[in-house]
Order: sequence, then structure tokens, then C-alpha cells
Amino acid sequence: MTTQVPPRMKFLLVGQAFHPGAHDIIARGFIQATPVLLIPEPSNPFDPLAVRVAVERKDVIDSPALTDALLGFGLTLDSVVWPFDLGHLAAKYETKTAKAARAAGHSFELCAEWHKASPSEGRLLQYPDGVMLVETA
Repeated sequence: MTTQVPPRMKFLLVGQAFHPGAHDIIARGFIQATPVLLIPEPSNPFDPLAVRVAVERKDVIDSPALTDALLGFGLTLDSVVWPFDLGHLAAKYETKTAKAARAAGHSFELCAEWHKASPSEGRLLQYPDGVMLVETA
């Protein structure tokens, strides 16, 4: 008997600006394909299909540059609440970020598709053009 491997799906990461320090943690504390958690938010007042993207402390790399950047927000790696929210999976193709990613040739699914398989983990992929996609397996 063979087990079926679920297909890999990619989702656009959005909303980092709403999470102080998220850009800095991504830019200075990650390596390519860093593991992330995918957490449904059915009580989200803006979108009951919202899926939060978060990172565990063990997956963030310490560096003086990251420490300095977080201090600008009044944060330290020890004061951050873990898992730390990086943003959400995109819900619409019509947003500025989604349009730019698609214009650059990136393909991705929307968060509504995530709910069909509901994987709890993924990995963050950052492309040279700055687009960040979460890939699930």
C-alpha cells in the first residue's frame, strides 16, 4: 500500500507591516526555507478564513544586526512573545502586494485553499525580488 504525498502549495505572505519587527526578523534572523507555523484564525474580525504565519524562537538566528533592529521597536529576542507573528497568508489577488507578486511571475494560492488541507507547518521562501512565499508540503 502506498501513501499519497500531499502536493506542495505556495502562499503569499502579507501583512508584515502590522507586526513590528517582522521585517527585521525575516531579513536578519532567517535563512532560506526557515520553518513557519500556519495557524487558522476563525475569530479574525476581518477574515474568518485568515491564516496566521508565525515563527518559533528556535528557528530565528541571533545576530547583532537583528538585536539592534528589534531595539528600534523596543523589543529584544527575550521580550518577544513566541511564536512570533510574521503576517498572514494572502486572502485576495486584488491587493497591491499580490498584484506585484503575480506581475513578477510568482504563482500562489489564497488562504481559502489552505483550509482544504490545513497543514500546520510550512517554510518561508524569500525570492531575490523580495516576494515572500510560504510553501507547504
